[in-house]
Amino acid sequence: MISVGKAGSERQIINMAAGKVSSDSTDAVNGSQLYATNKAIADSKTHYVSVNDDGVQADNYNNDGATGKNALAVGVASKAAGQNSIALGYGNTVVQDKTVALGSSITTTQANSVVLGHESTDRAATSESQVTILGQNYAFAGVGSLAMA
Repeated sequence: MISVGKAGSERQIINMAAGKVSSDSTDAVNGSQLYATNKAIADSKTHYVSVNDDGVQADNYNNDGATGKNALAVGVASKAAGQNSIALGYGNTVVQDKTVALGSSITTTQANSVVLGHESTDRAATSESQVTILGQNYAFAGVGSLAMA
């Protein structure tokens, strides 16, 4: 055992060589090694995505909302369990395959649908490839349905 200083009279060890960093190493590490590790962690963070949960830390806080194969869940308490599904916004739940929920407090019931708005539903979905909303024509490609609030 090596002791440097005593309580109240701590000392630094300076000019220490880098220790071996591995699963079986018992070497001491120096400041530059610790800095490199901290920098690697900081550099690996997700960029250009920001969620303000107002301090709640609800479901999906640990990035565990996307459970379906190739699914994406972004937002507080959002869940995407369907294969190739997307839940984007607050409190959305998508359990069907190839379904998108964009808004808040949406729970989807149809596969292959797109649901937009707050508390919207896809139960009154249409299989139209074109729709007019407020005088604006929109065309959709693919199969499935579209529902608007």
